Amino acid sequence: MARGFRPQFPKWTLRFELLRAAIRTINELYGERMVKDAQHAQVIRAQSEAVGSVLGWFYCRWYSRYMESVEFNGLEHLWLRPKTTQQDGTKRLVVMYVHGGAFSLLSPRFYSFFGSSLGAAVERELAIRNCKTQVDIFLANYHNTPEFCFPKQPEDIVAACEFLLNHEGLSANQVILAGDSAGGGLVMSALHRLST
Repeated sequence: MARGFRPQFPKWTLRFELLRAAIRTINELYGERMVKDAQHAQVIRAQSEAVGSVLGWFYCRWYSRYMESVEFNGLEHLWLRPKTTQQDGTKRLVVMYVHGGAFSLLSPRFYSFFGSSLGAAVERELAIRNCKTQVDIFLANYHNTPEFCFPKQPEDIVAACEFLLNHEGLSANQVILAGDSAGGGLVMSALHRLST
């Protein structure tokens, strides 16, 4: 109200402002319990997976992508790939996105709707530059706290990077690492570990 019903930043939508307010309220009420109580964290993870699966299905259809689950390292990871087949001369780029959630909440499925729109946005930007590139989104997962303690999480992200390089046969210049919040920190940690 103090801002005259305008977003804090020009690019923020009403939907984002409402989501931000809900997350802030939930954190204030239940934040400590969410990250320290394994049962509570598991319930929130299950809910985020259910919501993410539904939203992801709609967004994948909207952006002409499909979701493919892959398991390794005892975890489910997700591919979000374009439905169109790769044409000759088309390069492949993979954006490995690591989810946030205080190391204990959320899951890759919760980010499937964001990943679909991210992949489409990167493809559009590359098309403007006349780069024929297929953009696959790889939503990486990691073992959550409080069930698993540090340094398990950064080790999981390094393993995900190695999976892309070794199993998918990608070169390092075909992979972009990204993440938000805890996931962003894990990306930075993985980059440091991989460089040493």
